[in-house]
Amino acid sequence: MLPSHIKTLVERRFGKTIRYSSDIEALSYDIEANTGLPVSVNTLKRLWGIVCDVKKPRLYTLDIIAKYIGADTWDDLANNKLEDNCNSGFNRVDVGDAVDIGQGDIVEFSYKPDRKVVCRCVGGNSFLVVSAENSKLMPGDKIEVEHFVLNYPLMVRSVVRDGIQLGRFTAGKTSGITSLHVVKAK
Repeated sequence: MLPSHIKTLVERRFGKTIRYSSDIEALSYDIEANTGLPVSVNTLKRLWGIVCDVKKPRLYTLDIIAKYIGADTWDDLANNKLEDNCNSGFNRVDVGDAVDIGQGDIVEFSYKPDRKVVCRCVGGNSFLVVSAENSKLMPGDKIEVEHFVLNYPLMVRSVVRDGIQLGRFTAGKTSGITSLHVVKAK
């Protein structure tokens, strides 16, 4: 069985708590879709304790689980010295701080399943959406963003459309931002 803190990380990445066999089947599909590597439904059932088994999981399987939640290998994940009740830790992330993005710079990001947004910095933490494909954000929306973090959800503090405050918006709740590119203004 996986340690509970690892299960929590996997469930957070997956976007829901694993409770049923159908959840395990969906998780198996999601792991393969995101890593390109399969983990069988039966193996996941053993790892979650849904099926009792004394077999120790293979390191290859544990490496796939680690990759799914953002570590390179199981050993890298284990070296973080996480404990079962750990509620904090250090993460290696690729961050583009909105305050470091200059006026006129273009930020392009995408998230699953097939969303793509391009916005232009209009100063400070304010951005104007230039184009959006399959997103709830629309061209002309004015958004406020503190930072862009690859593989983490984008937390938009404010969305204003046609002068109307729409409130907060989260892009990539389960997958995070899957691509991020900043084009500096000339």
